[in-house]
Amino acid sequence: MIQLILSPAYAQTVRVLELNQRSIKTSINATLSRIRKNPFDPYLKTKKVYSQKYGSKWSSLVKNDIRIIWDFYGGSGEKIQILAIGTNKEPLKVYSN
Repeated sequence: MIQLILSPAYAQTVRVLELNQRSIKTSINATLSRIRKNPFDPYLKTKKVYSQKYGSKWSSLVKNDIRIIWDFYGGSGEKIQILAIGTNKEPLKVYSN
């Protein structure tokens, strides 16, 4: 199973999301579980996106318009760094695609 590395920016935004949307925690955990098993599971609708902060990375669906931005870490494919979580709209805009 793939190991996930959570960035501080991701952790901070998750806390904000969970305060504003209590039901989101279950969706986030389910998405992270799917990413660990298969980051290209069709349910995740994973696609390549461009983020001004992170460059060209992967994006996977959490719920509605909320997506997780991530990339493979270390070149082996056994680790994924979770970089950010948010939407394509302000104030939680995480990518422009």
